[in-house]
Amino acid sequence: MLSQNLKIVTLLPSATEIVAALGLADAIVGRSHECDYPATIKNRPVCTEAQINSDKPSAQIDDDINNLVKRALSIYQVKTDVLEQLQPTHIVTQDQCDVCAVNFDVVEKAVANLTNSQPQIISLQPNLLT
Repeated sequence: MLSQNLKIVTLLPSATEIVAALGLADAIVGRSHECDYPATIKNRPVCTEAQINSDKPSAQIDDDINNLVKRALSIYQVKTDVLEQLQPTHIVTQDQCDVCAVNFDVVEKAVANLTNSQPQIISLQPNLLT
């Protein structure tokens, strides 16, 4: 696939930075609510949202996160309607930490519900930093 045909959604700030560092920032059509670098992607549609209020004090945020995790609920939601409009070819996410970013299973379910596209899901799984 040629780079001009790529339509990438990044659901993790580090994924956004990696894709941009590879020279594909123009291919990023959507991002997570946390992605803010490089500055050129800030105008891209936001494809996720947190299920908790980040304006609360940190202790309350921690309680909210723990309650969601205990109930096996995702902390983040994928905006399937936005993905449907964007029709991405690829979604870059992770499946190492359910608290750090959207849960991989949530991304899979969102993609399964798309009718206009079936993007390839690329999951970052960092295990070693050298």
